[in-house]
Amino acid sequence: VTGSLGTDWLLTGTDNQATNDGITFDGVESLIANGGALQGHSTTGETYTVNSGGSVDVVTTVNIADASKVMRVTGLGTVSLQDAEDTVADSGSFNYLLSSNANATVEGVTFDGLSVQGDYRWGAGDTLALLDSHNIATDTLIDAKSAQLLGSAGVDTFTVTDSNALDFTLSNQNLVKFSNVSTVD
Repeated sequence: VTGSLGTDWLLTGTDNQATNDGITFDGVESLIANGGALQGHSTTGETYTVNSGGSVDVVTTVNIADASKVMRVTGLGTVSLQDAEDTVADSGSFNYLLSSNANATVEGVTFDGLSVQGDYRWGAGDTLALLDSHNIATDTLIDAKSAQLLGSAGVDTFTVTDSNALDFTLSNQNLVKFSNVSTVD
């Protein structure tokens, strides 16, 4: 199913179902966002899995093990997460760019609305970086889950605070705390 140009898709809380421009589509396996964003459902926990090239697989978290319930979304730039139970995962080794307490970008898709302290399933093989102009609150603690932390081309300050933990200040931005860091580049 291809959406109306630039019109957001709204998840309904039912697997394989989404609404675009007032029309609800049921039984969807694949949809093309056509420049529109994807908005999660406000009362249903969903798992979003990022794939190479920026496609996103979405399924209600309760049905994560059922491949027939997965809907693949392509052609989108933003996913607006609406429920505290939402999860963002990936299907490989990806770079996550953190820009605020509630915003991260991976494979060109920006996930907005889920705290960077929330349920992002980055880990070993992934990398985390701070946007040069990030506005993550001072002293925010982020669990790197064994992901590599990337510095910037500018002046960065890293202070080791404990085993696999450090404070990171990117240029003149706020200090951000990381735990479970595997390596820093």
